[in-house]
Amino acid sequence: MQQIISFFFKRQVELLYLLLLLISLILSINSHSYHNRQYLNSANALSSGLQRWSNEAFTYIDLKKVNDALNQENVELKNELEQLKSSIQQLNRVALNTAFGESQFKYASAKIIKNSISRYRNYLTIDQGADDEVTTDMGVINENGIVGVIDEVSSQYATVASVAHADVQINAKLKNSDHFGFLSWDGADYTLFDLFDVPKNASVAIGDTIVTGGMSNIFPEDILIGTVVDYSIPNNQSFYEIKVALSNDLANLNHVQLVVNKDQNEISSLQSKTALE
Repeated sequence: MQQIISFFFKRQVELLYLLLLLISLILSINSHSYHNRQYLNSANALSSGLQRWSNEAFTYIDLKKVNDALNQENVELKNELEQLKSSIQQLNRVALNTAFGESQFKYASAKIIKNSISRYRNYLTIDQGADDEVTTDMGVINENGIVGVIDEVSSQYATVASVAHADVQINAKLKNSDHFGFLSWDGADYTLFDLFDVPKNASVAIGDTIVTGGMSNIFPEDILIGTVVDYSIPNNQSFYEIKVALSNDLANLNHVQLVVNKDQNEISSLQSKTALE
């Protein structure tokens, strides 16, 4: 207490000056409208600034809570989306299996879980196997055309020999004339394929559509393959060499359909007996 009294006593001149200055400012503001307006404007600006800073500070404090709430909402939406996708896949699978009635070919849905495009013999792996009645030599397609042929099957999975596989040959034809040949891959560009054995009397033009020929037990007729981008007839040959751009993007595959030929075993058995005679 003694120190406080001593402080005021030592600073009495400065304190008196500050008191008189404050009194003069108050009197000046109250007696002059201009000073009064300036004071009020300054006070309002200071008050607004403090209010804005306070709001921003509280907003920043609440930002983490807002972000957490948004993340949780995103997770819930993604879970709902995945459930919807799963439901759609199941509905599509039922529809594809039943829409064709008692026709020779039926279809089943599958998802690709692995894919290769950079090898000489490329394969895909799908999430359907023997438990889902998948068997070897079933055709694999999607909405853009052919994909490959089932090669090996386990209980829950199967591998697909891609159409971009050096040992795979597909029966194919010119859509506009029905002249047929076989499609194969030379191991280079996975977007370009060779069509052989089309006779030179066939009419061929750049842009012609190539589809499956229907003369195999694997694919039904008229499944899209691609378009003609180049062709020639080698000297002294009777057949075209046709270059085909595949309609499917083998590097961008997700879901596929499996082609089920219910008569495949019967046809194969009959053809085997005929070949032995």
